[in-house]
Amino acid sequence: MGNGKVQQTNHSSPVTRGILPASRPAPDANALAASPRFDHDFSKVKVHADSGVRLRRQLGTSKTTSPIASVSPRTEMLKQLTDETTLFSNANVIAEWVKGKAPAPAAGTTGTPVPAPPAFTFTTEELLNDKALVKKIKPKPAKAEDLTAMLDLLVSYGFIERAAAATPGSPGTPGSPGTPGTPASFTLKRDPKTQQPDLTTFNKDKKSVKDFTDKFEKRQERPSSLDPVVETSVLSGTLAAGAADEFKAEKTAETNLAKLKKDLEDLDKSGATDEKTQEKRKALEVKIAKAEKTFTNAQGFHTFAADVTNLLTRLGAANSDFKAGTYPGHSWGEFSADIFLSTSLEEVKDIGDYSGKYWNRKKVRKFFDDLNDECEKDDPTTGKFAWRAIYNDVPLAGEINKKFGAGRVVQKENHGPDGKKLHIHLDLRPIKQRLDTKSGFEINKGRIKIL
Repeated sequence: MGNGKVQQTNHSSPVTRGILPASRPAPDANALAASPRFDHDFSKVKVHADSGVRLRRQLGTSKTTSPIASVSPRTEMLKQLTDETTLFSNANVIAEWVKGKAPAPAAGTTGTPVPAPPAFTFTTEELLNDKALVKKIKPKPAKAEDLTAMLDLLVSYGFIERAAAATPGSPGTPGSPGTPGTPASFTLKRDPKTQQPDLTTFNKDKKSVKDFTDKFEKRQERPSSLDPVVETSVLSGTLAAGAADEFKAEKTAETNLAKLKKDLEDLDKSGATDEKTQEKRKALEVKIAKAEKTFTNAQGFHTFAADVTNLLTRLGAANSDFKAGTYPGHSWGEFSADIFLSTSLEEVKDIGDYSGKYWNRKKVRKFFDDLNDECEKDDPTTGKFAWRAIYNDVPLAGEINKKFGAGRVVQKENHGPDGKKLHIHLDLRPIKQRLDTKSGFEINKGRIKIL
């Protein structure tokens, strides 16, 4: 939760009203930013020898149509941006090659148009045959089709135009050798006045995508619902899990914000317009802006991607035994949740270091069943979800995996038993993730546009 330390229930004190019994300091902007990341690295996941679980990627089993969440939306977005950055870089390599091969325009007489140099046309075969050029393109192209996206990009920016499409050859027959195909060809376009190729817009967009990708990658080092890549919303307090200090800090921030807004409203109602009143108004506006940020940060322990909040809210209507919380640096950021159940504990033996007390299995089974049911629903707002969990009750995890697919519930240190941060970690992925204004980019006709 708020300070990056996931808490556990005491033996005799299940989670009540969403308040975890362990006390934690109230979060503020600096504390949230500095809180340590809790390790949910799935490359380090352990599978108990007796669980019969084999980790592999698959779309569940016949018991579910909900896939296993294996790639976070944040990671997928970063890959889209990285791929576009690579595409621009590779296209630039081809553009520089074309500029180096094309005849330079002759110097014109002052006041007269620059004479047009001979047209420069090249083929994909020429590109592939230039070993120095091919070496610069990553990954190394082996056939004409590998160059298509780069050439299409240069065409879209008006740097080149298509001269002729590739033609297939005809196979040989007895008595006839057949005919070879011809490669696609392209012609360099030039500015009518300067007779120079124009890469101005291309270079501007290439830099824009690269700079945005670098910033996005930096954000990925510490995923947080307070620095989201999609729109977020706050989960209802009745479903939120957090320390008493976190709820108190949230209430204090809310009360302070409401008071400042009321002060501004009263000032406006006074009708005063003198210089002193205007200065007071500006001071209140500054305080309100700071108070709004403080309130947002204080709500961080139950702030999720809007689609995830939607899912958890629907799940709460079907299952009243859980609370959900999060913290900065949490696994997939706004797409991850830590679940705490309000139920009794029971002893689980003979599972090595994971032996100890876990939540009532009947309640845990119901939670996973209800979760999967909600993930399978094609909600009109969010669509369906993929999900994955970490929970250290090994025999129960084996049951869930047989039902919903191998690798659905795995084990990792600090996910139980009681006394060792007992909780269920969830990664929740909308199958059709939507980009929005928080994402900072959109995909239009296959191209990334930075907003």
